[in-house]
Amino acid sequence: MKDRDFSFMLGVNYSHPLDFATISVSLVTDISNKHQGQRAVVGLQRTLFTHPKRKWMINLGAELEYLSADYADYYFGVDADEQNNSVYFQYEAGSVLPLGVTLGGYYQINKQWNMVANLRWQSLPSDVKNSPIADGSVAVNGFFGLLYAF
Repeated sequence: MKDRDFSFMLGVNYSHPLDFATISVSLVTDISNKHQGQRAVVGLQRTLFTHPKRKWMINLGAELEYLSADYADYYFGVDADEQNNSVYFQYEAGSVLPLGVTLGGYYQINKQWNMVANLRWQSLPSDVKNSPIADGSVAVNGFFGLLYAF
């Protein structure tokens, strides 16, 4: 099997506060020539807990993601060369629409530094679950980072 290298994506993100939550939309495309795919996410986040002076915050959200066929096939497909050199059968995932739930937040260390974290549980669509290289029906991922404000 060929390694699935990370790709560099470029895009836009827009967030709009509502009375009860924040809606966001992001669109990104591959600029590293790894898969020429696109990814789009529409999400809704609601604040669960917040510090009175906004020193920390915890959010719960839901999102619908779109992965183009090129994107999904790169990460979940098996091409003819890979089939010939492995035990896997040839497979094309096609475009998919996974649903997810997120839990995230931030903590303000001082005026410039913030810690951020996010955990996402995602139900994998059947076109991904049926891939011979996929294992399971859910994906759980997360990140932790530091932000510096200039």
